[in-house]
Formats: sequence, C-alpha cells, structure tokens
Amino acid sequence: MKQLNRKIWILIILLFLVSAVFGQKKVEQKKQKMKHQQLNQMLNLARSYEQRAQFSRALDIYSRLWEDFPSNINYYRGVKNNHINLQRFDLAEETINKMLQGNSSPLIKVDLGDLYFKKGEKEKAILFWKKMIGDSKRNPSTFQIVASAMTRNFLYDEALALYKKGQEKLNNKSLFLIDMANVYRSRRDYKNAVLSYLEYLKYYPNQYNFVEHSITSFASDPETAAEIEEIIRSKIRQKNSPVELRNVLAAFYIRSSNYRAALEEYATIDQYIMTRSKKEKNKVGIELFRFAQNAFNDGAYEYAIQAYQLVLTRYPNSSFVPNSKYGIGLAYEKLSQFESAIEIYNQIIVDHKNTPHAKNSLFRIGEIQLKNFSDPDAAEESFKKVTQMRPAGKQNIQAIFRIGDCYLIRNTLAKAADWYKQVSRQKSASIHLKMKALFKLGKISYWQGEFDSANETFEKIVNDPINITTDQAGVYVNDALELSMLIDENKESQNILKKFASADLYLEQKKNDSALSIYKEIAQQDSTKELLDDAYLKIGELCFYLKNYDESIKMFRHLILNFPTSVYADVAQKNIGDVYHQGLQNSESALQAYELVLTNYPDSVYLEEVRKKIREIEKSVL
Repeated sequence: MKQLNRKIWILIILLFLVSAVFGQKKVEQKKQKMKHQQLNQMLNLARSYEQRAQFSRALDIYSRLWEDFPSNINYYRGVKNNHINLQRFDLAEETINKMLQGNSSPLIKVDLGDLYFKKGEKEKAILFWKKMIGDSKRNPSTFQIVASAMTRNFLYDEALALYKKGQEKLNNKSLFLIDMANVYRSRRDYKNAVLSYLEYLKYYPNQYNFVEHSITSFASDPETAAEIEEIIRSKIRQKNSPVELRNVLAAFYIRSSNYRAALEEYATIDQYIMTRSKKEKNKVGIELFRFAQNAFNDGAYEYAIQAYQLVLTRYPNSSFVPNSKYGIGLAYEKLSQFESAIEIYNQIIVDHKNTPHAKNSLFRIGEIQLKNFSDPDAAEESFKKVTQMRPAGKQNIQAIFRIGDCYLIRNTLAKAADWYKQVSRQKSASIHLKMKALFKLGKISYWQGEFDSANETFEKIVNDPINITTDQAGVYVNDALELSMLIDENKESQNILKKFASADLYLEQKKNDSALSIYKEIAQQDSTKELLDDAYLKIGELCFYLKNYDESIKMFRHLILNFPTSVYADVAQKNIGDVYHQGLQNSESALQAYELVLTNYPDSVYLEEVRKKIREIEKSVL
C-alpha cells in the first residue's frame, strides 16, 4: 500500500514538473513573439525615417539593431545605405568590411564596388567588379550579383556585356535571359526585351505564363505595340514555331484592345488544337478564360465580358462556365451596369444551385441593393438568404456583418449593434472582420454621443496586440486612435462634438447633404476652434465628392490659411492637387499644388503618394 502511495505521489510530482516546464515554454514563446514584434516595429520606423529622408534618425535605429544582430543583412544594409545617404563614405566602407569579416558572400562583397561608384570612382568600381568575376570560379550567381549592381547604378551597357560574357564563359545561352530583358526594359529597348523573353520561352516552355505577362505589359503603349506585334509574327512565321507563340500574340492583342485580331488568332489555334490529343484540346479554353481574367484585372471590363462570353459560346459544357458567368457579373458591376449584373447573378443561382458561385452571386446582389440601389430592406433579405444557403462558409459571416449595415442605414443603431456583436463572437471570423465589427460598435457609441463607451471600445482595438498581425486589421487601429484623440481633444465641447458625430453618421448613411449642412454649421461657430479644421476638411472632401470643385478648393485653402499648424494642413494641400487633377483636369494647377506639399510639408506621410502623382502628370503631359 505504501509502495502504491509512493508511486501516486511520484506521478503527481512528475505531472506538476511537466506542466511547469510546459508553462515556462509558453512564457518563453510569448516573450520571443513580443521581441519579434518590437524588432519589426523598430525596422518599420527606420524605413519610415529613410523614406522621409531623415537619414540620421534611420541610421541610429539601424545601428542599434545591427549591433544586437550583426549577421542580419537587412540591418547591415540599413547602416551602410544611410552612411552613403549622409555622404559618410569612409564609415560606409568600414561597415562593409566589418560585415565581410563574418560574411564573405558576393552579396556583401559587391557593395564595395557599389560604394566606389557612388564616391565617383567609376573605374575603381568596374575593376573591383571584374576581379570579383575573375575570382568567382565560373559561378553564375556572381555574374548576376555584379551585373545587378551595375544596373542599379545605370551602367546598362556594362551589365549587358557582363551577362553575355557569362553566357559565353559558362557555355549556356539560357542563362541571364530575364535579367537581360529587365535591363533592356530599363533602357526602353522594348524590341530586345521581347526577343529576350521569347528566347527564354524557347528554353523554358513551362514559364509561358510569366513570358506572356511580361510581353503583353508592353501593349499599353501604341508606339511600341506595332513593332512588338511584328516581332512575334516574325517568330511565328519561322518553321516549326510552337503554338505558344500564337497564344502570346492573342494575349497581346487582347491587352492592346484588338479583340478582332485576338479572335482570329484563337480560330487558328483551334484548328491546330483539334488535331492534337484530347488533353491538349482543352488547353485553348483554359487560355481564353485566363485572358478574360487578365482583362478584368487590368480594368478592361468590356473586353473581359467579351472574352467570358466567348468561353460560354465555345465551351458551354466546360468547367469554366460558372466562373465565366460570375466574372461577367463582376465586370457589369465595375461598369455600373447593375441590372445586367443582377440578371447574370440570378441566372447563376438558378443554374448552379447549392454551389459557392450561387452563394457568392446572391451576396453580390445584396451588395448592389445596399450600395448602389440604396435599398437596405431588399439587401437585408438577400443577405439573410445567404446565411441560409448551402454550402456554409465565411460568406455567412460577411452577410451577417452586412445585415448590421442594413440596420445602420435605416438608423436602427441598437439592432445594428446586435448583428455586429454576432460577428465579433464568431470563432471562424477573420481578424480583419472582427476588428471591423468592433470598430463599428465603437462608432455606434460615438454616433450616439456616448463618448466614454466609444473610447472603451476604441481602447480594446488599440491595446489588443492581435490587431497588429495583419495590415487590414491595423487599419482599424489607426482609425480607432484617430477617433479616440478627437474625443479626448474635445471633451470640453461635447455638444458640438455630438453634432460632429451626427454628421459622420449621416456620411455613413450616404445622407451627404445633411452631413454637409451640419459641418457648415460647426464651421461658423468661433467657440469650437478645436473642431474647425476638422469641419473645413470634411466640407472640402464632401464638396469634392459632390463635384463642387471650386467650393472644395476654397475650404481646403481656408483650412491651410487659418490653421497653418493643423495636422490636416498637408492633406488639405494634397487634396487641392487631387481636385485640380481628378476633378478639374487641370494638370498645371495640380502640379503646383502637389509641389507645395513637398515644399511646405517635408515630413508629411503623403510625400511618396504626391511624388508618384507628380510623375504620372509629368508623364501624361509629355
């Protein structure tokens, strides 16, 4: 008996020790996860400083990271690049040599040549890179690494010469073809780029999709399209040319909106395919369906519809039929042809019962009814049917969320909250959707003037570490922070804040005129200086949306003039550029407005977006 008791006690002690070890392991894993998140946050902050040309701040963070993790290439590159950005070339060289002590990879060694070139020592850089090639013992990756460094420094001729030398030395003409094509693209030598892609296809026919996408990307430029078409045709005319070349040409025609020529190519391809094996006979349908998808993804919705309809006409019994019909419905939506979209969706529901296509189609009908027809009653009915339709899946949770939106549009906020709570409790709901539901619950409290309750909900979003696991969920963290700050900053003006919140609710319900009226009322009250810049920004944005462009510009300028230190001053200046560019189609005034963002707000988070828009305008004007 004593022996038995002793065994029981030993077993209990062992179980306790195992659970303690397991618990300690979980604690360590949690610590590691938090450490990893902190490192990522520091890295993102350093990159943010770098993008805003605050190189000293970026360097400080990168240096601390690299000191703790000396083998990390990203941290090393951050230190090296920012020394170069600050013209501290000696320190950059010290950094490279220090890294080389622990990592003699060509990826690190090539940085010395890059540094010499950036110092203005071109000959020294080229000699160094040549020595690397000589020491490489016929290693293809070394040719690639060195040529890439040359390309980054705009030494296109030298890079191409090196790639060709590599092909000869390694006795392999299939090497570096894509790298060479990319260099030709950089030089705007589209003819040789296309020839390189076609040569690559000859060696690697299983890379057809990549080659097709690369070549068809040139189709948007009418000046080069004719030349590229002739290059492909000349290859097709050669004896025993593969049928894939005709597929490339057909895809090129579709991308250049020449659907008549594309159909002629498909007719020729069909004649060829019909002589082949049963497996190959299905191939043309696959290609045509894929082209339809590409056209849709490129925003060529009318052409996508034509291509999908061609699939339905030619292959009425194929597995592509439901997807093609659904693609047509989505394309009609993009073209704002909502009645036609609903018609095709209803056809899918009848012809393909109890399939994901039918369920998705009913969900799309609900979306059209809610967003485009402003009919929340009909939309609610559709979304409820979605939740009852087989097969069960994540679409049910999205439908539940949208039912909440239907109640929100009808101003039945308490019932809307009930539906959002359902979503937040669903275990299978995505983090993004849970955060969206929680944010809506916070906004309902905000709209109802229950600011303490709203802040409690917003704090849950901000403080829960799960929110930073996805970019989508992170959006709600920023929005929650913004509204929480708005509430805290205006605690002394709660009556006006309630008005401001009610205007925001009208916006959510698409009652734009009512929202605009309240914002204007707030803007006329001098006692609410904390909310004045917010009101002017909202008025400007609403007027822009309602195509009252002159009034929109006036409001943004009023904000900048009267509140020069406002956190919205930079976005107001950017918005002026947007109104001129997108609304008034005045490129000259848009450029002037965007350039003022760069000049007056050097720390703005919109700098990269503005630079991109300036480049787009300059390109379109040329």
